[in-house]
Amino acid sequence: MNIITDRLPETVDFGGGKYPIKTDFKVWLKFHEIITDKSKSPAEKFTDAVLCCFDSQKCKKLPDSYEETMSVLFSFFAGEPKEKKAVKSQEKVFDFTEDSEYIFTSFLAEYGIDLSESSMHWYKFLALLGGLSENSQLKKVIAWRSVNLADIENPKRRNFYRKMKEFYSLKNSALNEKGLAEELSKAF
Repeated sequence: MNIITDRLPETVDFGGGKYPIKTDFKVWLKFHEIITDKSKSPAEKFTDAVLCCFDSQKCKKLPDSYEETMSVLFSFFAGEPKEKKAVKSQEKVFDFTEDSEYIFTSFLAEYGIDLSESSMHWYKFLALLGGLSENSQLKKVIAWRSVNLADIENPKRRNFYRKMKEFYSLKNSALNEKGLAEELSKAF
C-alpha cells in the first residue's frame, strides 16, 4: 500500500466479509489503552475493544470468531504490514499512553499539528510518528531509554545516560501484541 496514492483502508477483511471500522488515530490510541488496562478482565477488554473499533453505524453485523476479530484488530493497530525484520528481545522503550505528552509536543513542534484538536487516519498518524526527527522530544526519550550503558566507556557520560534512563523509564510494562492476544484468549 502506498500511503500517498492509495486509499487508506476503512474496513478489515476476514471470513469473506468486510467489516467497517473507525480509523481515527484517537480510536486506536484508546484501543491501546483498553488492551493494556490491567484492571479489566480479558472479556471486558474484548468487549470494549470491539465497541471502540468497529463502526456500529456502518457495520451490519460483527464477526463471529473471537480469534479472527482480535487478529484483524491487532493487525490494523500495527499498521500496514511491512517486511519483518529480525527483532532482538529488548526492553520496552515506547508506550502510546505513557508517552502521550511527548507524542503531542513532538507533533506540535515538528508538524504544527495539535493532536487534541485533530483527526486523521491511524496509518497517517503512524507514518508521521515514524517520521519524527531525532531532535524531537519523543525520539530523545526513546534514545535515552534504549541506550546500552555497558557500551558507554566515559563514566560521566554513562552516569548521565543512567539518570536519563531512570527519569524517563516506563512505569507500565504493557504486554506486546502476542501477550495481549494470549491474555484476551483466556476469557474464551
